[in-house]
Amino acid sequence: MIERHIKDVIDYAIEHFPCVILTGPRQVGKSTLLTEKYDGKGFSYVTLDNTADRFLAQNDPKTFLSIHPYPLIIDEAQKATQLFEEIEYIINEKRRLEGNSAANGMYILSGSSRKDLLEKAKESLAGRAALLDMSPLSLSEIINRSNYPFTSDPKAIAKRIEGINLNQDEILDLIVKGQMPELYDDKGLRGSIFYSSFINTYLEKDVRDEIELKDESKFYNLIVLVASLTGQELNYDSLAKQVGVSATTIKAWISIMVKTGIVHLLQPYYEESWTKRVAKTPKIYFFDTGIAAYLLGIDSKETLSRSFLKGRLFETFVVNEIRKSYENAGDKTNFFYYRDYSQNEVDIVFIKKGMMHAIECKFGEKHKLSDVSGFKELEDTRYEKAKACLICTSDSISALSDKVLIVPVKSI
Repeated sequence: MIERHIKDVIDYAIEHFPCVILTGPRQVGKSTLLTEKYDGKGFSYVTLDNTADRFLAQNDPKTFLSIHPYPLIIDEAQKATQLFEEIEYIINEKRRLEGNSAANGMYILSGSSRKDLLEKAKESLAGRAALLDMSPLSLSEIINRSNYPFTSDPKAIAKRIEGINLNQDEILDLIVKGQMPELYDDKGLRGSIFYSSFINTYLEKDVRDEIELKDESKFYNLIVLVASLTGQELNYDSLAKQVGVSATTIKAWISIMVKTGIVHLLQPYYEESWTKRVAKTPKIYFFDTGIAAYLLGIDSKETLSRSFLKGRLFETFVVNEIRKSYENAGDKTNFFYYRDYSQNEVDIVFIKKGMMHAIECKFGEKHKLSDVSGFKELEDTRYEKAKACLICTSDSISALSDKVLIVPVKSI
């Protein structure tokens, strides 16, 4: 089993909070991590995929929690949010009788429906729960490298690429394979079989837990379309015409895809003085490039290298890896993109410690200043600016100008 970096954050949260809520899409390794690292080591484990346990939890949460006393891991907890008020009561009593610190580390709740868990947690467990997200494997986990949130500091970048050999073909391979843990734990497992099973289970279980689908084929068509549009702005009307449903339905279905974690949205960045010049619609990204590649029929690095979708999937890979580097450090950073009505664009913008970080993603090894023309549109920001980065498949770090670094993708 590959060591998961988020374990350190979970350990910290257990030490400082009564409850830890761990969310993430299906099969990213939540249950595996919790059972291998915590079950039997202070915690007991129960999953609400079990019909009898789920029925009891939904209909008699007090009895359920007396049968399964803390310290307790409850997997698929979103299936019985009736438990949350009783958990709140138990935590409050523990704090009242023994003090706040004595109540830390009582419960770990996990599930794949992030919105259900978080909405109920805000109602019942506010101030009592640490909220953590888990993604597929990161590049650092795959190559067994320590995790640090990505920054444009040249010394940090140079340290992260030291001794790391990852050429352009290997990056293409990694994008096509994806980062789902099972494909790395079972090296003989074919991606096509794994992803076919993943999509079928997702449609039959995760989606049907949310809505009653009248036409599963149209929802599947939407998933394929979104895979082809990963890294692009959302256009609900265009998707509605292509799928053959209303724009309202598309919005609802996209919301379900976000809720179940297989896509995420990047909102547009703007400052007060920019509101009239910037785009207002979010960009959509698949949470794993392997699933997107499978849906698009891209089965090898050779196919991807010839595909017009290569740039979109590369951008998706970079955005996901940067998000993971912060997520696995327990750092809740908001990421944005910039695009104005003159089509100037910057792929990633975020603010950290009062400094603006701007990142452009371009496949290939050689680039010029015109490839990052969007950076100049951010010059009038009210924040101090860190060095901007062009992340690409070059082998070493270099400078495109005194304000722009060329950064190897293997450093993220």
